[in-house]
Amino acid sequence: MSNGHRVRGVAIGISSKLQPSVVEVTPVDERIMRVRMKHTLGFMSLVAVYAPTEMRKTEEKEMFYAKLDSVLDQCPPRDTLIVLGDFNATTGTVRDGYELCVGPHGSGTRNTNSSLLLNFARSRRLRIAGSWYQRPELHRWTWYSNAGGVAKEIDHVLVSTRSRILQNCRVYRSAEVFGTDHRLVVATLKLHVKSRRISRGCQGVYWGAPEVKAWFCLDGDAGENRGESRCQAGWEPGPAQGFVMPD
Repeated sequence: MSNGHRVRGVAIGISSKLQPSVVEVTPVDERIMRVRMKHTLGFMSLVAVYAPTEMRKTEEKEMFYAKLDSVLDQCPPRDTLIVLGDFNATTGTVRDGYELCVGPHGSGTRNTNSSLLLNFARSRRLRIAGSWYQRPELHRWTWYSNAGGVAKEIDHVLVSTRSRILQNCRVYRSAEVFGTDHRLVVATLKLHVKSRRISRGCQGVYWGAPEVKAWFCLDGDAGENRGESRCQAGWEPGPAQGFVMPD
């Protein structure tokens, strides 16, 4: 808490079409949350995170990744694994030693947070989605400083290298619905998620803290038409009681 306001928190939103596929919701703490869902080939574990900033103490960062590792240890090994959110870390452009997790289009200058992210991704055999797609800068930068002049790619979607489901990953600058200094990151996955039609009276479901710094949304619209689902990650909505994801 800072001045009576939360300074961290995560949430996950699920499209109404996909609510019946949710089999487990696990709020871990104010930085980590997990949802498990059924799809046509098995299960998918979605882990939303909000990592400590570069300014935080090394001990806090190491504790965060240790806890994140323990959460992933609890995910069944056959689950399709997706970890996403605000990692407060750039990937850097040098791939040496990290060729499996970082693609040819990384960005930024590597620092302590970068090393923690890359080591985590490598140890878990996770691919950092945005680094595999060449995009113009407007579709790359996920964070802009309030003072202006600084833009970085610090929000990421990580997908298991065992699954060839990743189709695209880019930033949508126009999706500034919460007045945040972050931008919406959307990854398109080729994955059939089991769902059924439910009443239009309920548009979506949201799990998380009353005030969140990072949220995740899975939308099944594309899945019905083309066998694709979209993972969407956004940041800093502020108070969110009663929040529902739009259809």
